Amino acid sequence: MSQSRSQDADFKIIRKSNIEIIQRNVNDSIARYTKEITALKKNSSSSSQQVEILQDSVKALSQSLAEEQKKTDSISFLGNNFSKSAYHTMVWSIIIVLAILSFALLTVYRKAKVDAVEHQKTVDELQNEFQSL
Repeated sequence: MSQSRSQDADFKIIRKSNIEIIQRNVNDSIARYTKEITALKKNSSSSSQQVEILQDSVKALSQSLAEEQKKTDSISFLGNNFSKSAYHTMVWSIIIVLAILSFALLTVYRKAKVDAVEHQKTVDELQNEFQSL
């Protein structure tokens, strides 16, 4: 626009060499931008493929993590898998039941021993009475 000259108020005259220069510049820019667009499309497609590969590996790792957590959160006891909390509850309930049984057996034993001692005393007294008669 600065190198053109006015022929009329509404029209400007531009040299043909200037128009050719502008056309070459525009064509070069279009070619360069087309190459950039194709390169970006290739990069985006390779990036999307990488994203898909990474998502697949994340899924596989999540599944293996879930399996490992399942293994670490369970305990095998008598051929059965129990969760750790159920296992601890079962073990403590067995310990408590055994402790109660032990206490009950100790109490019964002491009572039987006391009864045996009393009966022995009674038997001794009766034998002494029979011997004295």
